[in-house]
Amino acid sequence: MKQKLGTPQDKYKQWLGEVVYDNKAGGKLLLNALVAAHLKRQDDGHIYITAISGDFDKVSQDREDIFSHLDDVNTSSKITINQIIPMHWDPQNIINRLPSLDKRYPYTDIYWCAGDQLALQVLQVLQMNDKPKKFSVGGFDWLPSALEKIKRKELSASVGGHFLMVAIGLVKIVDHKNGFNTFFTPPLLNKYELINEENVELHISFFEEKLWEKIDFNRYLTTKSGQSKLLTIKSLISETKKLHQMM
Repeated sequence: MKQKLGTPQDKYKQWLGEVVYDNKAGGKLLLNALVAAHLKRQDDGHIYITAISGDFDKVSQDREDIFSHLDDVNTSSKITINQIIPMHWDPQNIINRLPSLDKRYPYTDIYWCAGDQLALQVLQVLQMNDKPKKFSVGGFDWLPSALEKIKRKELSASVGGHFLMVAIGLVKIVDHKNGFNTFFTPPLLNKYELINEENVELHISFFEEKLWEKIDFNRYLTTKSGQSKLLTIKSLISETKKLHQMM
């Protein structure tokens, strides 16, 4: 199939390119955030991690990549990966399987989850079981309910920002129309961003105000010198701060 399709701007000229986020770096970002949250609470020299994966797809596998490169985790503590369990992106599987997993691995410090829906369900099941031990839980997607749990210090972190794919794609399309081909094969990988207890209120305010509707996205286009500004949530928040100063 790949040979038949070819590459962007090859066989199908209107297929300009792709916008892709780096799921391997995202999995690493999440794990480091959860480890930091755990170490802030306690450091006994050994961290036990249970990973709740999505499926056997490439997204899940790339996000899990960090578990094959534990030297990239920012800690001197010993890390034990209890198990990586695919839940097929179905929270119901958490309800059915997590109680037995919790009994199998009672010393779990971190529940790394491939998605916020899975993380929220893990949190709910553990709270229903009155689990006394402190633990860190986090996932991907920046779901509003997950951000609220981070604000309440029940979840530790969420990785996301990839809903900007469409906006980034539109900027690249305008660039292409202006004579700047900013689509590449393979595509340049965009970086996920992290929300934790330190910046969650800033992000919630940003989402609620919706001031991005007033931002001039032309400033993210490629200039005549070939330079362009990265379109990220961090940069949009910076732009909204400028709008506040002008109000």
